[in-house]
Amino acid sequence: MTRLRLRDGRDLAYTLHGPDEGAPLLWLHGAPSGRGEGSFHAGAARQLGLRICAVDRPGMGESSRAPRPGLRSFAEDLAQLTDALGWRRFVVAGASGGGPYALALAAVRGERVVHALILAGAGQLAEDARAAGWVDRLTGALLRRAPVVVAAWLHAIRLVARLGAGLPGTLGSAASVTADALAPGISGALDDLRVLHAPWDVRLGTIAVPVTFVHGDRDAFVPFRHAEALARAVPGSRLVRRRGRGHVAVRLDLPGALHASRLRRPAPPSAMVWPP
Repeated sequence: MTRLRLRDGRDLAYTLHGPDEGAPLLWLHGAPSGRGEGSFHAGAARQLGLRICAVDRPGMGESSRAPRPGLRSFAEDLAQLTDALGWRRFVVAGASGGGPYALALAAVRGERVVHALILAGAGQLAEDARAAGWVDRLTGALLRRAPVVVAAWLHAIRLVARLGAGLPGTLGSAASVTADALAPGISGALDDLRVLHAPWDVRLGTIAVPVTFVHGDRDAFVPFRHAEALARAVPGSRLVRRRGRGHVAVRLDLPGALHASRLRRPAPPSAMVWPP
């Protein structure tokens, strides 16, 4: 794990996976989760010649809490991070709750983004709450009317994740990632949920870079209709429907998303770029 000191004095924590000279890909995690998700894709990074950077959002894991959390403000944080890494052009991939942040980066710093991949990404919950899955509908209603219940729910997730972190296999790995993300407390995760359930502070219609939405039609957490709505809102984007696939299966399949996007394979490792 490495920390970047941002211009305003906050820390942004990230981990790197894959060969040092691999083609750069920025991984944006779900909610609540953290940079540990990058480890799920370490094998794909080695196999495909990718240099994956997975970053904690503000207030989660080892990243400092933001004074004014938002999609746009985090996109600017990510611009500082990629500057520090020496990444002039990169692919950004956002899974679940990370999808809106990937779209924000494409909107705000599109000149840096080769392609945006949205894997089972959350939709504009404030604009179309009725189209949301039951978890997001309930969360949104509680954030407005009884935020203390959402806080209690996050505390419970934190406790269960800590207890499950020692379990073997995928379940234990996922619990470990969540436990690390919530180790400093729930404030950052609560900020994150509020951002995702508020009106977005970026305009999707201004995105001018390639965007591919990959979504399962059996997604019980983020219904497929969210991806359909987002694809209509982003000019020239592609929507890939994964038949019979659910939420977790899609967000874990980075190689499949890269293939679906029709991105060319990365350039030779020594080039440290994606081919045009």
